[in-house]
Amino acid sequence: MNTNNSSNPNYAGITEYSMIIDCSELEFWKEKGLDLSTAALIDGSGLSPFNYITPQQLNDILVFMKKSVNYSSFYNSLAINGVSGTLTTFCDKEGCKGRISGKSGSFSNVRCYAGYIKTLKNKELSFVVMINNFTCESSSIKSLIEDYLAKIIKEY
Repeated sequence: MNTNNSSNPNYAGITEYSMIIDCSELEFWKEKGLDLSTAALIDGSGLSPFNYITPQQLNDILVFMKKSVNYSSFYNSLAINGVSGTLTTFCDKEGCKGRISGKSGSFSNVRCYAGYIKTLKNKELSFVVMINNFTCESSSIKSLIEDYLAKIIKEY
């Protein structure tokens, strides 16, 4: 299937189909009291270069979900570091395994993580880390993020 074809409704460009998805998702969050007016959610995969959301906006969603009646289902859908999903090999430092529940996302020169951290002091914190346009090895960025989150787990 050719996905670089504007006649394809899954095309990553701005099409009538994607704008409908964009508006309904943003309207949903607006009804919940979150301002995502400067965000654009063009596709569900997050791979469209036309998607954009700030770390603060994504964190606002995580905080909202924490208070939601759907939190348990939402939380249980997330990967757990050192245990499952896209976080199986993430942040397996001493004392950190199983303390991060979240979602990762990456492609060329982009690495992102968002979710919840359980600290050693039994606090649950939401977090969002987005790094764009880096020029070093992806593994170096991953290690830097792991060190940062491990420090939060241990110090907060």
